[in-house]
Amino acid sequence: MNYIKVSEDFILKEFECRHCNTVKLHSKLMEKLQAFRTYLGVPLIVTSGYRCKTHNTNVGGAPNSYHMKGMAADVRVEGMDSFVLARKADEFDFGGIIIYTNFVHLDVRSQRWRGGDWSQESSTTNGGSDSSEQEDLPSEKQSFIWTLLRRFLTRLGFMKNVM
Repeated sequence: MNYIKVSEDFILKEFECRHCNTVKLHSKLMEKLQAFRTYLGVPLIVTSGYRCKTHNTNVGGAPNSYHMKGMAADVRVEGMDSFVLARKADEFDFGGIIIYTNFVHLDVRSQRWRGGDWSQESSTTNGGSDSSEQEDLPSEKQSFIWTLLRRFLTRLGFMKNVM
């Protein structure tokens, strides 16, 4: 039923909740995702769009997740590193960008917020000379640790309105 084309490259079904098949999709998110997809010239795969409260809880999402408002999508591009995808998305003025191991969270919140492992940025901008302790861990372990920390802090109430 949700096979309605909502932009040049996206259909509504891509954004529906995996639990209840309901869809909420903010027009600003759709516009930004389509512009980003056109710029990339390759399919942008939506791994999570709208989430009902039950699904958001089941996946460990933030209590006030932008996914529950239809203002966020987790995306990936086949064969593209999450860090590279996030850096490209940063040029499109998404409010929130969070790097995960296998996908990037993009949202259209009003304020700028960045999360996840952006440490590759510092090693790139410093000519690779950054010798912080974080560099001793593989990026997937850094992302995993950050995800666990974010969930823990969210449950304690320290990260309200992060996602």
